[in-house]
Amino acid sequence: TSGPQHNDILLFSQYADSHTGIALVFTVDDGKIIGDSTFLSFSNRITYVHDFPVFDKRNIHKVLWTKYAAWEYQDEYRVIANLDQDSKKCRRFEKYELTQIRFGLRMTEDDQRTIIQWVHDAGLTDIKFLKARPRKDKFQLVYDEVQ
Repeated sequence: TSGPQHNDILLFSQYADSHTGIALVFTVDDGKIIGDSTFLSFSNRITYVHDFPVFDKRNIHKVLWTKYAAWEYQDEYRVIANLDQDSKKCRRFEKYELTQIRFGLRMTEDDQRTIIQWVHDAGLTDIKFLKARPRKDKFQLVYDEVQ
């Protein structure tokens, strides 16, 4: 997601194992020339519609980047990437693209320490770690920096 939806309790409930998981935040420089771009630079914002798009081979991209309008609160971006045999079904991002790791409000401190250690062991030094907590006045999350 992008924008203010990063504090949405429902997103963490749906995609981060009921608040025990993590959210990864990437910053992508979409101003790079194609030869210097990473696969994350080719992300596209999802279009939300009420009617399923008519599919034919000329508009497959519309289908791939389309979701039902009820999901619009997610403000989703999607990356379509070619996963060849040598990649073991995984794409690597550039170290500088991962800028934050947000821990769910129910993640244990042991799990947080383990993830922080993995990140440091991988040589990722400029990552901000944040822990979610519920807001007192709204049904939203607030993030506090983890030291």
